[in-house]
Amino acid sequence: PFDKYELEPSPLTLFILGRKQPNFCWQVFIQGSTKNGDTGHPFGYLKASTNLLTVNLFVLPYNYPMLLPLLDDLFKAHRLKPTNEWRTQFHNYLRTMPTYYAGPLRRALSRMGAGNLASTLIPEAMDNSLSYSVLNYLKRLKNQAKLEYDRIVSVTPYKGKVGPDGIKVNVRSQLKRELMDSLPGSSLRDQVTDFPGYMLGLPEKAGAETHPL
Repeated sequence: PFDKYELEPSPLTLFILGRKQPNFCWQVFIQGSTKNGDTGHPFGYLKASTNLLTVNLFVLPYNYPMLLPLLDDLFKAHRLKPTNEWRTQFHNYLRTMPTYYAGPLRRALSRMGAGNLASTLIPEAMDNSLSYSVLNYLKRLKNQAKLEYDRIVSVTPYKGKVGPDGIKVNVRSQLKRELMDSLPGSSLRDQVTDFPGYMLGLPEKAGAETHPL
């Protein structure tokens, strides 16, 4: 499987189209995609269309020249029963792959029919591409956000309850048709007819006396 994107016209696309080689492709890389910071391995290629009118970017798995032959052997030659030699080659591929590819690759293998073998070949421990300190920081942010959410919910009026900033008003009778017809705009009429209840807002006044309902 691959993703295909058409490039907008640019000096690069004009250069590729000017060569008039629809069967030729240029591999693409990401600077810093490896641990030592170099260009690493290709993740796709650029190729002119057959009619030489556009240039397309084909996005494939990272280091696909190494991965695709391995997968072909896994399904066709080994019938999902990889040998030790194949496993060694696959583990060598995993060492070249950025860790954030682990989850998507595992899911792709499962969809292809590898099943439990996918989890064996690509352990879930590889998913933890972030450092321990970063994971702890994200966890603290998540807990703080939950506490703030709970606090806001506790002071916010909602349907069926009288909150500190409003009074619930129950509708006892239908509004007269002539009053409804006089409302400007259908959206306002819908708000009046569809909303099951109303809340009267209370302005904040210093020293104002409040009485329970």
